[in-house]
Formats: sequence, C-alpha cells, structure tokens
Amino acid sequence: MTFGEKCSNAVKQYLITNNLKMSLGAINSKILTEIIDKVYTYEKNSEQAEKDKRKEDNKELRILFQALCTACGIAHDTLTKTEHLRIKKCLDEMISSTPNLTGSDIHNRATKYAKKYRGAALTPSALCSHWSEFSDMTLPPFVTPTPEVDDIYKEPKTEWRSKAKAKWPNDDYAHGHDFDNVKWEDLSQTWKQQIKAL
Repeated sequence: MTFGEKCSNAVKQYLITNNLKMSLGAINSKILTEIIDKVYTYEKNSEQAEKDKRKEDNKELRILFQALCTACGIAHDTLTKTEHLRIKKCLDEMISSTPNLTGSDIHNRATKYAKKYRGAALTPSALCSHWSEFSDMTLPPFVTPTPEVDDIYKEPKTEWRSKAKAKWPNDDYAHGHDFDNVKWEDLSQTWKQQIKAL
C-alpha cells in the first residue's frame, strides 16, 4: 500500500469515526493536513521500530555467528562468501533447534563435542550434525539389562510336575521317577534340563 493510499484510507476512517458525511474534496484543509501528518508520523515511527528490531536481531545473530566461529577456531573476519553462507546455514539450524540460543550454549556444546570426538575436526557442520547429542537435558544413563541366567539347580517357579507327567506318563516308571513324589534335588542334571525346556 502506498503512502497516498494510506493517507486516503486514514481520511476515510476519520470521516467514518467522526460521523462526517463529506467527500474528500469538501474537507477542511486544516483537518486534512492534521490527518496526513498523523499518518506520516505513525508510518515513520513504525518503519523506525521495524529497522531497530532488525538491527537488534542482526546484532544478536552477529554475536552468535562470532561465537560459532570462535568455538570452531575460525577467524570470522576473513571468511569468503561461501564459507560465510555455510556457517550461517549451520547457525540457522542450531537456532531453529534451540530458540533461546546463546554464545555460551555454542561454546559448551563445542567443548563437549571436542571431548567426545577427540581428534575429529570441530567444524560448524560437524557441531550442527551432532547438536542434539550435547544438549543440557540430563538423560538417565543407559543400563544394559543383564539377562537372567537359568540355574538348572534351582526349582522352576512354574508347576513342573504336571508338565513332566504330561510328557512322560508315570504308568510304568520306565524313566525311573514318580513325578508326583520325586524332589527336584533328586533329579539328575539331564532330567532337570529336559523338564526346564518344556
């Protein structure tokens, strides 16, 4: 919208607000000048506020950019345009991942990267690729579960007698055991293994 269109809209809004039913040509020049002046002042202040905000954002970005370069051992004032764009892309990804990013966050993560990957080059793209690994969120350490080793000398918790009787009926005791009365300790290792495998 051009400045003239904004002024025209402001005048129309003034007429509607003040319940005036005049055409633009019939308006007193003093009122018209006052309205245009208010619109101009408002526009000027809006543009200045926007410029100040962009300037502040650029200042914060510049600080973060320098922090990333410093953390990676790069002289930020001698970069080529390609290097600058590559580092800026990494920084943009870091910012999108960590909205309230600070220079100390970058340095902390770079230090953690250097400790974990000793001998590997600390570059902005390497740090960016491993960014989430070094967040300050404390995760519980991963504990590898120890498998439960089945002790054949220990009597099973399940009803082993009924399973053994189903597998080896005790009508003739050819196997040498009455599973209704035999104790677990009296069984041989072979029998214990066969019963536990059921």
